[in-house]
Amino acid sequence: MYGLIILSLIGIVISFYLYNSKKKHRKIVCVIGKDCNKVIKSRYSRTLGVQNEILGILYYMIVILSLVLVNMGFPLGVFLIVVSIVAFLFSLMLTCIQLFILREFCEYCLAVFLINLIIMLVIIF
Repeated sequence: MYGLIILSLIGIVISFYLYNSKKKHRKIVCVIGKDCNKVIKSRYSRTLGVQNEILGILYYMIVILSLVLVNMGFPLGVFLIVVSIVAFLFSLMLTCIQLFILREFCEYCLAVFLINLIIMLVIIF
């Protein structure tokens, strides 16, 4: 449980960093890709009008709250499984967009993808 909370906190920090950088119009330095800004400022950076970073922050907060409630005895296991699968599939889709459409990578987005994969696998197994 503590590992998932730590991963979720890291996800919140990364998502907040990207959100704050976009809000303050700061250039994001990316080591893997040539231009992280091309990724995080693309037309794919919003879902239903909401910035993906905000959705990420909300997801990680839901994971933390759900883990605490499960630890207290609330039956949220199925909910956590479904939410983690949806978040992973969403981040997989965004990673594929980076690879096949934008042809540019954002290392922060890839880190979030990896975090979502690990959270999903730990919750399922």
